[in-house]
Amino acid sequence: MSEIITAYYKRFKGTVDGLFTIQSHNPATRQTQALFSRHPARSGQPGYADTEWIQGKSPIPVGRFHLWLHPVPLQFSPVGTPFFPISSSLENRKFLRDSLSPKQREDVGLHLENEFTGTLCCIALLHDTRVQKAYTHAIFEFLKTLGETRKTIDLVVIR
Repeated sequence: MSEIITAYYKRFKGTVDGLFTIQSHNPATRQTQALFSRHPARSGQPGYADTEWIQGKSPIPVGRFHLWLHPVPLQFSPVGTPFFPISSSLENRKFLRDSLSPKQREDVGLHLENEFTGTLCCIALLHDTRVQKAYTHAIFEFLKTLGETRKTIDLVVIR
């Protein structure tokens, strides 16, 4: 049985701030190891942190999703940097759907934080300091390398 790689985003109540972690779990040994732990990140717009499905305002909803490992260039600031799509389906990497209603989000992903505080539902990794920049670069390189052998990994969003 091969190792299971899972990404986690921990949303904090009342704020757009959170933490991004990637873990490896070996089912044979039952050992779990943090590969990248507690990197500062943001999702959603200030003032909408405790909402779930307001288009362009709410953070990524709580749930289990697919983080696609083949990035596309980000179309807005910071233009051209990696954008790893997040979806609720393995058939279509463009949409994030609510399993309990017809609500959906489009073009949700993991990317670098830009000059604005918050996102339009995406998860943005902070890279303000030299250490954060190096850590973010390492996360993106790891995901791209993992993409050579896998299409997606699970992304679990928790509160």
